[in-house]
Amino acid sequence: MSLFSAINVAGNALQANQIGLQVVGQNIANASTPGYLREQAVFVPGPTQQVGNLLEGTGVQIQGITQNINNFLEQQLRNANSDQSNTAVNTQTFTQLQNLLNELGTSNLNNNLSGFFSSIAQVLNSPQDPSARNLAVLNGQTVAGDFNNLAGQVGQLRQNLNDEVSNSASSINSLLTQIGNLNVQIAQATGGGTSASAAVGLTDQRNQALSSLSQLINVTTAQQQDGTISVYVGGQYLVDEGIVRQVQTDQTTSGGVQVDNLAISGSDTPLAVTSGQVAGLINSRDQILGGFTTQLNSLAGTLASEFNKIYSGGQGLAGYTQVTSAAPVDDVNAPLDAAGLAVTPTTGDFQVLLYNTQTGLSQTTTVHVTENGLGGDTTLASLAGQLNSISGLSASVTPQGRLSLTATAPNTQVAFAGDTSGTLAA
Repeated sequence: MSLFSAINVAGNALQANQIGLQVVGQNIANASTPGYLREQAVFVPGPTQQVGNLLEGTGVQIQGITQNINNFLEQQLRNANSDQSNTAVNTQTFTQLQNLLNELGTSNLNNNLSGFFSSIAQVLNSPQDPSARNLAVLNGQTVAGDFNNLAGQVGQLRQNLNDEVSNSASSINSLLTQIGNLNVQIAQATGGGTSASAAVGLTDQRNQALSSLSQLINVTTAQQQDGTISVYVGGQYLVDEGIVRQVQTDQTTSGGVQVDNLAISGSDTPLAVTSGQVAGLINSRDQILGGFTTQLNSLAGTLASEFNKIYSGGQGLAGYTQVTSAAPVDDVNAPLDAAGLAVTPTTGDFQVLLYNTQTGLSQTTTVHVTENGLGGDTTLASLAGQLNSISGLSASVTPQGRLSLTATAPNTQVAFAGDTSGTLAA
C-alpha cells in the first residue's frame, strides 16, 4: 500500500467516525424529545481498488443513517395509547356521573326518596294532620325536582360528549393530511425506498402524528417498500401513500336522541372505532350516560305509575261531589288499553263508594274492567255506562274524551278504593 493509499484509508475512517459521532450527539441531544427515534450510522467497508494483481480496501464508509424502530412494538404502543385514552374518557364520565348523584353528600336522590317514603308513612299514621300531609307534598316535589334536575344534567353531559365527537373529526382529518404529506416527502427523500438512509426527521414527525392519531382512534399501519405507511381503521384504509380519505360527521339516532357519529367521507361507511378517545366518547355518551338515563326514566316512570295507582284509588279528607278525569282518551269507543292513556289499564276491578254525610252510611259498588283482547273489552263509553247505572251517581263522557262523575243523591260524596286494574290511575 502506498503512502497516499494509507492516508486515504485514514481519511475515510476519520470522516466515517466523524459522522458516527454526529449521530451519537444527535441521539443524546434528543433523548427527551417526544417521538424521536434513535438513529444509527451504518458502517460498511469501502470499495476495493486494484493495485497490480492485488485488490486493496479503501477503509470504511457510511452507507446510510437508519432509525432503530420495531414496527411490532410501535403498533403495540399505539394500541396501548388508544386503550389508555378510551379508559380515561370512560373514567372521567363515571366520575362526573358520581358527582351528579352526590351519594356521599346529605342531599341526594336516595336520601330524598327515603324522606318522601317516611313522610308518606307519617300521613298513614296521622291522615288528618295537615302538617304531615303538607310535608309529604313538599318531599314529593323535592323528589320530582331531583329526577328532573338529574335528567337535565346528564342530558347536558351527553350533549357535551356529542359535541366532542363532532369536533374530533377535524382533528383526525388534520392528522391524516399530515401523515399523507409526510408519506410523499419520505418517498421523495429516500428515492422511493432505494436509499439505505431513512428519512430522519420526517419519519419522526410521522410517528408523532401516528401517536396522536392513535390517541383519538384505534389505527393499524402497514409499512410499504417505498418508506410510506398505510393507515387503516377496522379494515378501511384512511391513508395510502399520499392518498387521504377524510372523515365526516353523520347524525344518527341512539335511544331516541339525535347523536353525531363519524363516517368515512364519500362512502358513508361508519368509522369502526373500538378504542381511543372517540370510542370512549361514544361509549360514555350512548352506554354509560344513555344507559343511566334509561334506568333513571324507568325508575321515575315506575315510581310515578305505582304511586298514582295507590293515590288515585284513595281519597282525601272528604270525597267528591263532582270530579272529571285528568287524562283524555283518543277514542271513547276504543278499549282502554289501546286508547292512548299514559297508564295502560288491565283486567281487574275497582270500587266506587257513595257516602252520605248526614247518615254516615256508605254504598260500595264494584266495577269490573275487562282488557283481554278477546272482545267485549271495556271502553270509556262502556265504563261510563257502568258507572251511570249506579244509583245516586251520574257518569258521562265530555267532548274532550274525559270521564265526568257527579253525585246526584243529596248530601252524597263519591270516593274510590281497591283498584286492581289501574283504571283510576289511567
